[in-house]
Amino acid sequence: MSIRDNAHQSMKAIAECTGYLPHRDQPNGSRDDIDPANNNRLFKIMKDESERDATFIVDLVLYHHDKGCIFYSQGKSLGKIAYESRRKNGFGYD
Repeated sequence: MSIRDNAHQSMKAIAECTGYLPHRDQPNGSRDDIDPANNNRLFKIMKDESERDATFIVDLVLYHHDKGCIFYSQGKSLGKIAYESRRKNGFGYD
């Protein structure tokens, strides 16, 4: 059996947001390096956008090699992209 999760953001203002890799898929660097770099890149892309709606989406799958998908669930959290980082120890796109 395997369990797999995937978390990502969806933003109305930009159709495709490339370059944002989950921490487990980053070749090097720690969360302390990756989050601020991703935040700053997104703030730069979004600087002139007034439409700042965003959705954080998480998928969870439990898969059995003989029986296939046993369980699948998706959760969504609606929010807005801030104009600047608000916390010293914030996660993701504050």
